[in-house]
Amino acid sequence: MDRAPTPPLPFAVHLVTGGGTSPELALLLQSLAAARVVAFDAEWKPRRRGDPAAPARGSEGPSPDPAPAPPKFPTVTLLQVACRGGGDGGGEDGVCEVFVVDLLAVPLADLWAPLRELFERPDVLKLGFRFKQDLVYLSATFAAALGRDTGFDRVEPFLDVTNVYYYLKGYDRQKRLPKETKSLATICQELLNITLSKLISLRTSLLQVINIFDLKISEDKLMSRCTKCNGSFIQKPLTLDEAMEASKGFQVIPSCLFNRNLEFWKCTDCNQLYWEGTQYHNAVQKFLSVCNISD
Repeated sequence: MDRAPTPPLPFAVHLVTGGGTSPELALLLQSLAAARVVAFDAEWKPRRRGDPAAPARGSEGPSPDPAPAPPKFPTVTLLQVACRGGGDGGGEDGVCEVFVVDLLAVPLADLWAPLRELFERPDVLKLGFRFKQDLVYLSATFAAALGRDTGFDRVEPFLDVTNVYYYLKGYDRQKRLPKETKSLATICQELLNITLSKLISLRTSLLQVINIFDLKISEDKLMSRCTKCNGSFIQKPLTLDEAMEASKGFQVIPSCLFNRNLEFWKCTDCNQLYWEGTQYHNAVQKFLSVCNISD
């Protein structure tokens, strides 16, 4: 019986956090220029609830300048890019590079022209999962930072992984497709029999971040930021009565907490409430286990 083929080793991931003479940025631009297939995935910070607060009426002094209108779309903060092609062999033998680009640190002006040229090149296949949504948000991010005409309004050719799934599953594209989109993990499991383990991915990503930035992780600092918007918590915890008042019309506090002597913490940015329950302790233990941190 033939032996099963050995799975390929994971690609090294290049973290791009600088501009100008950054070697990682130079490699990214070189890879984009030489690529024949490029896969994208965008990540963005969740939108905060509500609009910026308006100044109180009747206040003394000159009226302040009106607050800028909130962006129409979320701002993309991370762009994950995988490039294949170029190299001396080309095609399947081409060089493959994987990048995580911090768009809050990399000057967008350094990326705009190479990305626009790539999107419009007919000889490069662009791939993505929910590709159109990522493209809209990415385009809006560049336009907000660099000007109205710096978005990406033309991309060809592109292919969405979801469309590949529907085609291989025999869905009739002329009819209404299912409302619920399959997750990327489900698609890979059904079509390729490949399991995308979030725990393995999480462990790898966390360890890479810790090693690259030489971070010192201590248990007392875990869960010290809002998991929804990364905001800070209030300095003084809320009592149950205060938390109940703060949560009205916003968040439901389970009745099972009413007879427990708990403290509640509120995010100063999005107002999300937290307490040290089972979910909190499980999350801390999982983080300690993933990162091999001794408690």
